[in-house]
Amino acid sequence: ETGLYYYMLYTTLFMWAVEYLGWEVFLIAAAMDPDGFDEKFLQVVFPRSLEMIETLAQVDSPFVFCHDDLADAKGPMFHPGWYEKYIFPRYEQLWQPAKQRGKQIIFVADGNMSEFLLPLRQIGVDGVMLENPATDFDRILDVFADKIVIGGIETGVLMHGTAGQVRTHVLEVRERTRGVPGFVMSTPGGIHGNLPLENLVAY
Repeated sequence: ETGLYYYMLYTTLFMWAVEYLGWEVFLIAAAMDPDGFDEKFLQVVFPRSLEMIETLAQVDSPFVFCHDDLADAKGPMFHPGWYEKYIFPRYEQLWQPAKQRGKQIIFVADGNMSEFLLPLRQIGVDGVMLENPATDFDRILDVFADKIVIGGIETGVLMHGTAGQVRTHVLEVRERTRGVPGFVMSTPGGIHGNLPLENLVAY
């Protein structure tokens, strides 16, 4: 009987470039001249994100949700060293206003984020809401089982499975997460409007 409305910063850092430049321009510019891209773009948008997170940290909620699609379905868009130099150190700075107010950071992303699970934990992320199976759910549990894990339900099963398959899937996820105290069952890929009603009822 408890509900929580949460606010989410969609353009935490990486997504600024996706939204403003589009994938093609972003990828070419950041790969060909990473230092120049950092100077002309990432350093410019960083204060905007910091300001928004400072605002979110004042909201009456224990969590600050931050979204960045660092990867596509196959994995990272850039060499891991690119993220280590230009993204992760700034994340630590972005989390500080929230951490100082006792908030927990929940990181949200689509794509195969397996490469980033440990780095995200190391820089202070308190939980994740990652689309699966793009990111292997067992791998998520391996890294964040003592933290907060939101997810487990595959949108594809809800959309294309039978009602019986949906029920089986939900019960299997429940069994896999019995020992995870911070688990919240959810569909990180979203519940879409054309979801068959019988599947929604089964879910």
